[in-house]
Amino acid sequence: MDKPPAAALSEGNSIDQQRLTSAEVEARQGTPSALANAIVQANQISPESPLRFQAELSIDAWSERLLDLARSQARSNRQAAIAIASQIPRASRVYESAQSQIQSWQQ
Repeated sequence: MDKPPAAALSEGNSIDQQRLTSAEVEARQGTPSALANAIVQANQISPESPLRFQAELSIDAWSERLLDLARSQARSNRQAAIAIASQIPRASRVYESAQSQIQSWQQ
């Protein structure tokens, strides 16, 4: 038997809350791979979810941290910096900045 719409919505919100919480825990590690994994998890939150706005804010913050880490890494290893900055998603506010940095590091 199908769940009533309210129950299905509540279950979806619960799953999205778990995803967001898991992403936040992952991001606290602060490493490039942890931040990238957190972004992937947060991106799995449904666009219709009431948590999507918070997920997008978090994705932007984690993307900024990735770009900061990439810039720090660029002083000693440009290829590693490019690999880090390449993990910033297109929808992020800092995507264009990351792409510009990648181009400058490739020269």
